[in-house]
Amino acid sequence: MRRALSLLSVAALCGGCWKVTVPIGQRRYALDAARPQRCLLVLLPGFGDAARRFEKEGFVAALRRARVAADIVALEAHFGYYRSGVLMTRLEHDVLRPARARGYRRVWLLGISMGGAGAFGAAGTYPDRVAGAMLVAPYLGDGELLDEIARAGGPRRWHPGADFDGERFVGPRRARGRAAHFRALWSWARRQRRS
Repeated sequence: MRRALSLLSVAALCGGCWKVTVPIGQRRYALDAARPQRCLLVLLPGFGDAARRFEKEGFVAALRRARVAADIVALEAHFGYYRSGVLMTRLEHDVLRPARARGYRRVWLLGISMGGAGAFGAAGTYPDRVAGAMLVAPYLGDGELLDEIARAGGPRRWHPGADFDGERFVGPRRARGRAAHFRALWSWARRQRRS
């Protein structure tokens, strides 16, 4: 019994970090259950938030009042998916592929804070599957990186550094990590055409 309680305590302390290989939990909100829409809006929560927060805070209701013609899915994309580096794989397997199979023609992503970074990254990773991304107060790197971009005159004039070949990180393995991830996001963003 004591051993079982110890294991449960370790699991509780670890939180969601050990569940990163499981499919991302989803809360679905169909616009019209009898008639599926052609557009799917995927909501990615901020750090420490859960999918239900979008409904609790009135976000889903506001989208419905605004007559957004889309089915909505809010994801349980907690920090563990980001930290372990499996978020993009899980988005592809759990959201994007099933959306296409269900007949959605467009998938839009909306992310708040950490979810904004996820939406931004997914738009760059899957440009043929993601129609667009809306970022609400996105976390796109630390102040040092943002200051570096500002000093260069903005994203179009900034260069990510010698560790990037224009698209991906090619520097030493020890330099990879969060900083490299955000540099890669900005590197992708600077190459996009304005719409």
